[in-house]
Amino acid sequence: MACQNLFLRAYAFSGDINKAQDILRRMGTDGMEPNVASWRQALKAAMKATKSDIVGAFWDVGVAYGKKKDSRPFAPTVSNVELPLNVYLHGLRNISKQKVRNLLNKNIMSLYEGIESKSEERGLHHESLSVKNDVEDNHNQQSMLAILRTVVSYKLSLSLSLSLSG
Repeated sequence: MACQNLFLRAYAFSGDINKAQDILRRMGTDGMEPNVASWRQALKAAMKATKSDIVGAFWDVGVAYGKKKDSRPFAPTVSNVELPLNVYLHGLRNISKQKVRNLLNKNIMSLYEGIESKSEERGLHHESLSVKNDVEDNHNQQSMLAILRTVVSYKLSLSLSLSLSG
C-alpha cells in the first residue's frame, strides 16, 4: 500500500491523471483498498492537472468506494474539500465558455450545500466539516473560509477581467 501511495504522490506532483487512475485500478485488481491518503493523492493529481471533471469523478468514486462493505471510508476533511474548490476556481478564472462556468459554479454550490446538510451521499458528513456544530471550533470555520475564499477570488477575478476588457 505504501508503495502505491508513493506512486500516487508522484503522479499528483506531476499532475498525471492517467497514471493515477491506473494505480487506483491496479490496487483494486490486486485486492488492495485505497485509503484516505490514496484518494487525497488522486484528488491532488486532478488538481495539478486542473481537470474539474476528473476531480469530481475521483471524489465520487472515493466516497462510493468507502460505502462498500469492509472497506476503508473516504471521509473528506476541510483540506480534502479545498482540492476540488481550487480546481473549480482555476476553471472559473481560465474558462470563458459560460456553460462550463455555470457548471463549475454549480459544483461549488453543491459542495457548500453538501457541507451544510452533512450529505453522506457526497461524503460531506465528517465532523470537521460541520457548519452547525454546537461547539464553535476551528474546523467548521475552515470549511466555510475555503468556500468563501473560492467565491471571493472568483468574483475578484471576474471584476478584474471586466475592468481590463472595458
